[in-house]
Amino acid sequence: MDLGDPEAALEDPASFVLPERGDRVYAALSAVAAAVAANPTPERWVAGWKVLARAGETTADVTAMAARVLARCRPDGSEAAGMLRDRGCRVVPFSPPDVPEALAIFYGFFGADAGAEWRKQLDGGAADPPRDTSARGFRPSAESA
Repeated sequence: MDLGDPEAALEDPASFVLPERGDRVYAALSAVAAAVAANPTPERWVAGWKVLARAGETTADVTAMAARVLARCRPDGSEAAGMLRDRGCRVVPFSPPDVPEALAIFYGFFGADAGAEWRKQLDGGAADPPRDTSARGFRPSAESA
């Protein structure tokens, strides 16, 4: 299986050819991210992001894994947004929501009541109340015997 040389992709990100199968995309992007992590110079780091940008146009879900690796190995003293912008990447401004707003969004994903039932269960009490774990009254069924 030929996934291409990650070093060649870092030398010339525009030459990176995205494999057709998702498992091979994962392997190729993992190899690029690992190559950058092994030697994280500013130039290689930016080149890695350029490869990921090309892949992310069609396989954002797979690309996210490699992006986490690159985000963790940013070269010391480098300002990521400026470096990427200087090298032709598009940088989108992002301001994370404050904690109460983030929690409201989180709770909204997990119930029509925006998490009210969860908070009611957890407020002022143990998250996992003690349970009777004795075997009183337990009768195995004929199938389990």
